[in-house]
Amino acid sequence: MGKTVMIFGLGDLGGWALEFLARCEGVGTIIAADLREEQGVTKTHTAAVGAAQQGYYKTIEFQKCDVRDIDGTAELLKTINPDLIYSTLTLAAWSQLAFFPHEIEKKAEKASLVRLPLQIVLLSKLMQAVKKSGITAPVLNHSLPDLVNPVLWRNGLGPICGVGNLDIVVSEIYRKVSLAENVPIREITICMVAAHPVGVLGTRTGVPFFFKILVRDKDITS
Repeated sequence: MGKTVMIFGLGDLGGWALEFLARCEGVGTIIAADLREEQGVTKTHTAAVGAAQQGYYKTIEFQKCDVRDIDGTAELLKTINPDLIYSTLTLAAWSQLAFFPHEIEKKAEKASLVRLPLQIVLLSKLMQAVKKSGITAPVLNHSLPDLVNPVLWRNGLGPICGVGNLDIVVSEIYRKVSLAENVPIREITICMVAAHPVGVLGTRTGVPFFFKILVRDKDITS
């Protein structure tokens, strides 16, 4: 039957997540939730039709939900009882900083003074609803998890983990190791744990990270 995944937030990122999950093995049901009903229904139907054309037949539904209504969201979660909750909730996408005056944009980007409250408000409401519902589904957060998750953890509302951008970096490392060692990518294992700045600015940030490369069972990290 596959697992049930519930997505909260169907903006640009959430829409792409929906399209990928619609084509994932092991996922049988996807419930997409957003406040914007017309856009949500359109994206949900489009994902279902596109996935079916490629041979992926899943139950994909839309539920109108305002996570600011904690009681209503808790009831919805209790009814669906998903195996996994995936959140891309935000009051404004990171790209919208580009519409700020330049001097404000640079200051806000450097200090994350604007980004943190924009990303944390709705997720904190969702986490309160999850707690109130009594369900045990883990929550993955894709909205600035490096900053948002620790703040919520300190208040007893943290998601199980974040979803970062390291795969973009790791995919290129796989390719380069494959060429350098003359081995197929399937024989390479890369383990990497790092905060967002490492993926964007590299190791010169001074941010600590963990990194390991295995070819078959041989450690070639050095």
